[in-house]
Amino acid sequence: MNPDHPDHSEHTIIPATDATDPVEIIASSSPAVIGPRLAASIPFFNGYAPNTRRSLMACWRIWAEFALQEGIPIFPPTLQDIERFLLVNIGKGRKRATLEQYLFAIDQLFQFAGTDNPMKAKDGRMLWKQLQNEHGLDEEQSKKQGLLLEDLERILAAAAGDEPSAIRDRALLVIAYESMTRRSEVASMVLEKLELKKDGSGAIRLGKTKTDQSGKGARLPLTVEAMKHLQAWLKLANITEGPIWRAVPARWAGKRALIKPLEGRDIARIIKRRAAQAGLNPALFAGHSTRIGAAEDLVADGASDAQVMQAGRWKSTTMVARYTKHLRDSDNAMMRFRAKRRDGESEDQT
Repeated sequence: MNPDHPDHSEHTIIPATDATDPVEIIASSSPAVIGPRLAASIPFFNGYAPNTRRSLMACWRIWAEFALQEGIPIFPPTLQDIERFLLVNIGKGRKRATLEQYLFAIDQLFQFAGTDNPMKAKDGRMLWKQLQNEHGLDEEQSKKQGLLLEDLERILAAAAGDEPSAIRDRALLVIAYESMTRRSEVASMVLEKLELKKDGSGAIRLGKTKTDQSGKGARLPLTVEAMKHLQAWLKLANITEGPIWRAVPARWAGKRALIKPLEGRDIARIIKRRAAQAGLNPALFAGHSTRIGAAEDLVADGASDAQVMQAGRWKSTTMVARYTKHLRDSDNAMMRFRAKRRDGESEDQT
């Protein structure tokens, strides 16, 4: 998420408070301190990944500032308050993913306070569906598409050459596709977690991720082709430890060490830039496009939802079904029936 307001919580002085009741803690907090105060008060807060904690604190501040401007209590908000908050942010051009993060943060307030969230009730669920339909939020989500193997091969051909950034990007895109990793997981890959096998293939082990907070790390196999691309990059950049993916300064000649690691948003920019270079529409792709495209390719190849879920480390088949829904249209019973009838008519005419 990229909220309007940066998170200055690390430098915020939290005023002392005698409040012990969760509702009072939330309601008595100003926008400047609500994030750090709640972070210090919520027992389960540290169980979240660092990015989730930062997102929650930023969202709480945005909500508190809205409540202050509207003259409504910070907590507990009514369904009408939340609806107004959503409409204002839709008017500002906020995307569905951002609005869902706002709703998640507000829900955490209700969970902490031990009270019912009106958005979880039937009226709240219907309101959210209505807003999505009326403002095209569902259509917006469907605009992004997966980067399929044929797209990847097209990009690799367009990114041919000995430019350092091209060598890096070829390795990055192949590994992101094969490992079916999120952009944050790609950015966090380190050399110490890389394995090289005798046959030239390899594996990369992830650390703590969105779906693996234990930090045990999933071990993801990589093909010989992926390892060749990666070794070319590691040799060129002289990377012997630490982050695998690093920024390449303009006119870099290989003499200075590459220090700055890439971040998740950099991965998304690389995908978009290389897609545009290959003649693809960059607006259709995002940081997770390699992950989605790999899932689509597996389904098209006959893999089950459960197999794709395991390969992509999703917690359920729900997201797999959502990403690959369009591939299943031809598997619909009516579509099969109509196809058979068309085939029969063609045979009669020959």
